[in-house]
Amino acid sequence: MTPEQASDGLVELILPEGGRVLVDIRNDVERTADLEADVVQLLLEADGSDDDVCSALRDLAHDSGLTAKYSVGRDSVIVALRSR
Repeated sequence: MTPEQASDGLVELILPEGGRVLVDIRNDVERTADLEADVVQLLLEADGSDDDVCSALRDLAHDSGLTAKYSVGRDSVIVALRSR
């Protein structure tokens, strides 16, 4: 993750099997330090597949009053966290 990606609300996880998950905290979400820390902590603790990570991100979004929208990029899964 580059400093520019971080300031834009993007966090990238490269999984041991080679998969990638890119988390996009959208502009309509209030970016609190707690939310950002929760996303980073979740990614640091991730040890499953990209499906497992996406499921955990969906649960985090739900618990935070957000929604998680998924899309598949060329070589990664993109999870956009949005306001409800």
